[in-house]
Amino acid sequence: MRGLAAIGIAVYHRMAWANDVDLYSLGTFGVYLFFILSALTMMLVYERTFSDGIAFDDAATFFRNRIARILPLLLLVAVLWLAHSSVTMGYDPSVLARAVLTGTGMMALTPPGFTSTVTGAWSLAIELQFYLVLPLLILCFARLRFWHICLICVTAVAAQQAYLFAISGQDEYWVLYTNPLTFTPFFLMGFLIYKAGSAKQRGALALSLAAFALIAVYSLAWPGDTRQYGFLFLILTSLAFASVYFAYRSQLPEHFVVLASLLGNLSYGTYLIHPFVSLLTNKVVGLLNIGVGLSFAIYLAMVFIGAWVVYYGLEKPARRILRAKTRSISTLP
Repeated sequence: MRGLAAIGIAVYHRMAWANDVDLYSLGTFGVYLFFILSALTMMLVYERTFSDGIAFDDAATFFRNRIARILPLLLLVAVLWLAHSSVTMGYDPSVLARAVLTGTGMMALTPPGFTSTVTGAWSLAIELQFYLVLPLLILCFARLRFWHICLICVTAVAAQQAYLFAISGQDEYWVLYTNPLTFTPFFLMGFLIYKAGSAKQRGALALSLAAFALIAVYSLAWPGDTRQYGFLFLILTSLAFASVYFAYRSQLPEHFVVLASLLGNLSYGTYLIHPFVSLLTNKVVGLLNIGVGLSFAIYLAMVFIGAWVVYYGLEKPARRILRAKTRSISTLP
């Protein structure tokens, strides 16, 4: 599911930038699928670690792993985007400052809709905000029943909708929108799905893919700003929940397991490098004068190759090195 969401976001941006086709629901709620999946994954991995208390070593390991997972590629794309911006638009000290905040992850302590310099990186700031409080959240939510979390989710959605209503029509809507309250319900849904259990359900995979497909095409049938409060937002939120819920309860056919694992591994690279690949594709299209269909196929192929190179050339080695060095430091007297 993570791989599908990343590909969907890459498709959304390319269709919007090159073909002026609006798949806004796929672009926005594809990101929100990441938030649900992130909370679910963190519960699966760390629920036993933090459910009875938060030990310093456990918390240090958790934050070390998150830093090793996110920052190496984020720093790289922040530097690349700064270089691109400096060449195309000239040097700007404020852009440099924002690039530093983006590449170091410190944008998580700012309004990321303003400070983020890389397309999509704002969502990583939201993830980092979530990680800052995750050990405490797990400690609290591990003791709650399913229906308790349901009530908390409903309350969070109500607060979210009230906030979106309050900021509607305001200047700098995007900056106000990229606020933790806007996305809290999606993380809570990940906790809720975990509490619901992973009992396999016949037809769950088909239902998950159907919900994802509806998210993908929703804006074609019902155009509109999917960031605004109201019925459209709630429908898409329900579809995002259903997509992850049924994915968690599905049994993936064995011949798809390797592909699904690969797409999951490449999802982070796909998410962060596809804007650069789109720029490169434009250069290729201009030189070769090729059609829309072929240019789109070239774009997807280059995204896949780029994500593969980034994962095996940077992400995986950087995680291994950073985690090993931190472990060695932590053992010093």
